[in-house]
Amino acid sequence: MIDQLPPHNMELEQFLIGHMIKDPRDAHKALQIITPYDFYRDTHQMLAAAIAKCYAPTPENPDPMPDPSLISAELEAIYPPEESGIDWLMECIDRVHDAATMFSYDIVGEALKVRDFAQRRAMISKAQRLGASAYDYEKSVSEHLAKHRAALQSIERGGQQAARSLAELAAAADEEDAQKCYFELYDTLQIRGIVIPFGESGSGKTALALQEAVREAKRGQNVLILSLELADTEIAKRCKVHCRTAAEFVSLPITIVDAGQLTMIQIEDYIDRYKPDLAVIDHLSLVIARGDTVQSFRAISADLIRLHKTYKCTIIALGQRNSSGANNAPNSAPKQSELYGGKALANAAAAIVCIDQPREQANKRTLWLIKSRYSSTGKKVVKFNGKHGRFEPIKI
Repeated sequence: MIDQLPPHNMELEQFLIGHMIKDPRDAHKALQIITPYDFYRDTHQMLAAAIAKCYAPTPENPDPMPDPSLISAELEAIYPPEESGIDWLMECIDRVHDAATMFSYDIVGEALKVRDFAQRRAMISKAQRLGASAYDYEKSVSEHLAKHRAALQSIERGGQQAARSLAELAAAADEEDAQKCYFELYDTLQIRGIVIPFGESGSGKTALALQEAVREAKRGQNVLILSLELADTEIAKRCKVHCRTAAEFVSLPITIVDAGQLTMIQIEDYIDRYKPDLAVIDHLSLVIARGDTVQSFRAISADLIRLHKTYKCTIIALGQRNSSGANNAPNSAPKQSELYGGKALANAAAAIVCIDQPREQANKRTLWLIKSRYSSTGKKVVKFNGKHGRFEPIKI
């Protein structure tokens, strides 16, 4: 293996971030092509995520004005100075903003270059996993190749999707159509980091997580599902409903571990072993932790943050809804305090989704995005097929 840094261009990233801060319209164009996680440097990912949220157009403010102070405030709200070096991030915002004023260039072209570097890093990552799988003698070479073929093909599909997004924008007949097209694309920006769906028993938490897991696996992402409650056969059955055939499911890069209650140390062992792009933990209330309830959730929260930063993977960790939300008025927004584990868990999350079942409507669910570092919060009513464990359609 060649001993060198993964492909990236730090100066290119800084100038792109600077232009995104300087002009929300440039930010919107760039975010049609890349996601925050296409940046190589962690701090650039944080900045891009904050820009995406602060400059998101709304019906009340369809054309946001550039305001670096909003981005600073967003970062300060998410990353306390004692935990994340927020002072350095503020200096980074000032530096890239000042540097960007000295240059003028094609924002779309530069975003495509950043995307190209991200695809090259993905090539290396997928190839390394393919090489490591050669030492797994329980599966044949054909099985390993079939499992990783989709992962390698997904890299090319990502670039093609970006090209289609640009084509759709260019084909918009007038400003109204272009704005509509933009909102549709912006809604599909993927949430990354630590995501906590929670709800009452039977609300569809596991279905939501598994639907996302299969979707990511079809994109070629390596998925690890840690089931602390359901048997692996039941998890597999619920995943298969999102595939056209059983053969398609078998070919997906999904690993299911049915291990009962686990400690966070054991969870880290599995993540370290399988190196997933996405890890699903079902669910947090069954994780064995140290100390009393408050201390245990603080410890779990700290461990989730550490795992995400160490292994660069998205974590979907399912939570329970406590009894305080049972008597809420109809259509009232849930609160983060209704998550069992409360503030200790909520602070770790990049996104929190509460799954609410409207009264006397068994086939519908309201998905409340009550926290998001990467987009605006809000709600969406979707159909829920309880028999097959599937949301139709699902779009947050």
